[in-house]
Amino acid sequence: MGMGYTANYADVTNEEFIKQQCLLEFEDFIQSLSDEDISLEEFSQKCQCYSKKEKNQNPYKAYQALCEAFHQKTELDLYLDYHNPHNGDRYDDVAGLMWCVEGVYRFTPAGKKYQQYIERMTWVSFG
Repeated sequence: MGMGYTANYADVTNEEFIKQQCLLEFEDFIQSLSDEDISLEEFSQKCQCYSKKEKNQNPYKAYQALCEAFHQKTELDLYLDYHNPHNGDRYDDVAGLMWCVEGVYRFTPAGKKYQQYIERMTWVSFG
């Protein structure tokens, strides 16, 4: 199998916006990381791969509480992700952890009418 680039995208926000929406839940999450001696970067690298047992413990529960509070306040879905800069390119917009939001874009009435014929595609250019 050949090796090559692939395109990815995320709608990313910053911690200040998250704190404006859910300060108490954000502080609880950060405190739970501190209590377990886990950095935010370390958590972001493995939170998507936690086992069922790990998801029933702090700090994952505090992370889930933050995500739920954010959704209640904004109607957007929040999640942490991580991009290893050694697996990317120098033109990448992100390196390391990122706070991603989903639910940002909606079809217009015209787009909704024809959505079964429309597909979002991404690509990279080399050169």
